[in-house]
Amino acid sequence: MLDEPGLPEQGTTSVGGARQSRGALGKIATRQVGVVVADTPVLGAAVVDHRLYPPERRTSDRDRHAAAEVPEDVGVATKAELGLVMPRQARAHGHLASRWVTADEA
Repeated sequence: MLDEPGLPEQGTTSVGGARQSRGALGKIATRQVGVVVADTPVLGAAVVDHRLYPPERRTSDRDRHAAAEVPEDVGVATKAELGLVMPRQARAHGHLASRWVTADEA
């Protein structure tokens, strides 16, 4: 399963904090958004990978990245790109047993 959880954010130096849609609530608020891959075998669910999705307007500010201690090699990837890469990597490392991946429209 792929999902994109968001966390409220009030700081100005956090990684990925930006005014973004709060989805079902229909509001715009400052928050951090991530992409999560979870495996849902018969007896439960487990997060097998998660990555922060920083908006491009935040990743282009290298001074802000440095202040938040983001490694230089961290670049921009869309949620869709992360959603394609993360399950493949999890499966390659033996962390994803499911044969199907589900996600919402995002």
